[in-house]
Amino acid sequence: MTVNYDFVEFFDADIPPASEDGERVPVAAAKKDPVEMARAILEKFEGKIAFMHGEAEELEIKTDKDFNRAVEMRGQGKTLAKMVIDTVEKYSKPLWHEYKRVKNLEKPVTEPLTKTDNLLKKKMDDFAYLALLIKRKAEQKAREAAADLQAKIDKEQAEQAAAERAAAKKEKREAVIPASIVVDMPVVPQTVAAKTEHGSVSLKMVLKGEITDLESDFVFKLVLAEVRPAYKTLAETALKKAIKAGAVGIKGGPGVVVKEVADSQHRRR
Repeated sequence: MTVNYDFVEFFDADIPPASEDGERVPVAAAKKDPVEMARAILEKFEGKIAFMHGEAEELEIKTDKDFNRAVEMRGQGKTLAKMVIDTVEKYSKPLWHEYKRVKNLEKPVTEPLTKTDNLLKKKMDDFAYLALLIKRKAEQKAREAAADLQAKIDKEQAEQAAAERAAAKKEKREAVIPASIVVDMPVVPQTVAAKTEHGSVSLKMVLKGEITDLESDFVFKLVLAEVRPAYKTLAETALKKAIKAGAVGIKGGPGVVVKEVADSQHRRR
């Protein structure tokens, strides 16, 4: 026996009255929060939705009658889904329109600030780049000086050690060789930082790439690794279009398997 999912019986009674243009919208007279009003209405659908889902799980299609029952259930389910969407939109659309109206006031004011920030960032980056190059040059010079000093010390210690070994051999005693002296390599911090009343900046050198050949296999592998799920979706969409156009058949192709399956096309009445 097919269950009659009569979802409309309680629906209209809980929606606020229509406005002059015929649209049912939340009104102040309802004296309720739009979110709570929508939730109260949608909660009444939950029991029947759960019941429908349970019936769908239990349904076994073995006869034409069972098949027709499934057709009817799908139609009623789609009708219910549309009613849920319509219910939410009665409350969300007015709020969304107000949100957009206010939000549209934002960009004309913030856009000049964004341009100003980008301009200042460019000038700061240019200055910082030169400052970091100077620091790098100073560090390289300091390291070269430290290396020269280390070489000089190593030479002197080697000469002293040789003299000590010769003296120890002559005096028939064990040579006393002092530990090697190691010069610490200087490190110049490779950052440019500043802190003021309204902000702070810490800047360092970073690597920034630029794509010069979109057809490169290397670039393709980089993109695929980053967006593999999205790429799969695009590939499946392209495959569907190719099959529909007749460009790909049951034989498939490299990396593609095509199977023949049943696909019921249901339309709500």
